[in-house]
Amino acid sequence: MASARRRKQEIGRKNKKSSSSRHKLESENQLVDQKEHKATSYMISLASLLAVVVMACSWAFRDILMAKTNQTLFLHIEDGLSGEPNISFDPSKLRYAKDVAGIPQTLAPPVYVRVYKYQHKTRCNLATLGAAARQIVDQQLSTTGAILFRNLHQCIRTTQDFKTFWEGCISSSSSGDWKPMEYFPAGRKRPQIDGVDTPTNFSPRAVVECHNEMTYNPKPAGKIGFYCLQDAETGGETLLKKNEDMTQIVSKETLEFIRQHGGILSEREMHDAQNKPADVEPARHGSWQEQCGVETVEEAVKVFTDLGWSRDSISIDQETTIMTVKHIGSGFIDNDNADEPVWFSNVDMGNARCADGTYIPRNLQLQYNRDKWSVTTAIKLQPGDWLVLDNKAVQHGRLPYQDSRHKKRILLDVYTE
Repeated sequence: MASARRRKQEIGRKNKKSSSSRHKLESENQLVDQKEHKATSYMISLASLLAVVVMACSWAFRDILMAKTNQTLFLHIEDGLSGEPNISFDPSKLRYAKDVAGIPQTLAPPVYVRVYKYQHKTRCNLATLGAAARQIVDQQLSTTGAILFRNLHQCIRTTQDFKTFWEGCISSSSSGDWKPMEYFPAGRKRPQIDGVDTPTNFSPRAVVECHNEMTYNPKPAGKIGFYCLQDAETGGETLLKKNEDMTQIVSKETLEFIRQHGGILSEREMHDAQNKPADVEPARHGSWQEQCGVETVEEAVKVFTDLGWSRDSISIDQETTIMTVKHIGSGFIDNDNADEPVWFSNVDMGNARCADGTYIPRNLQLQYNRDKWSVTTAIKLQPGDWLVLDNKAVQHGRLPYQDSRHKKRILLDVYTE
């Protein structure tokens, strides 16, 4: 019995010692695991830091490389176009000429346009050229409102060339987000060349007065660009006017009238091309099928709501099948580079109807039409000129022109949101 108890005690001591060793070994293993985990975490953190540093360096290198590319491709030659000649202007071409006196007969060039010149006489990669122009626009447009690139006819000689250049602009990894925008007019679509818009078909004999693009839509264009592929034989100068300048010259009486009557009403009327009563005249803005490029009313309504209109602003007359779409603007828009909202309205194009159906009084319209020419400037775009505008800061227009058999004005238009 005694020997048996001794054997049990000895076995117990051995088991206790073995258990103690096992616990000690487990503790040592845990300590090793903790050290390895810390080392791994440190390596991961170091790798992440190195990745951030490498990425930052690559961005910096890209910016340096792009800046060097810009310097190689484009030369900043001047701020303003003071060297350009004044443009002769015949006020009798204006629809209100007989009722308004004091409109200038010469227009000075704009002094705020920043000008860059393509430095080479040979072609280069058009996508690279577009990316380089894009970076300049991203860096400068918010300050100036207008940038003019000159001498691009050395590279961009056809509409297809311009399309490749434009693809380089919108696909560039430069700062900001350029989303190409389709022109959505109040009336009929613009004519195109190889899928690129050209200006609206106003008569060459008419003055297209300064305006901001698509002010009649809830979502107007952000940037617009005009590339001169070919200038007119005579005339066709581009008119420019800063919205901030307009804000200063619009009379207090006009501003107060617009505010009291709920803002400026933009309205378009479109008939149903497939179901138009015979005794109803075609709507002044064509059919909604043509306007929206769809076949059903539901699809047309969706086109408008996707573009920012509320469903309540769209109505359809069951008797005439005419669809009416309304947009009411305050007459102003916020501009990040101005201390207060700036004038933003299509009153310039003759739309003087307010939200409640009343019209801006004729005497105020005539005063407005006289005063706005005091801040209007003009420039003749040459082949190879690409003019980029902040659509919320600078208005544009066009003077009358005349083409010849061998020289026809071709301007290519692009827009971003």
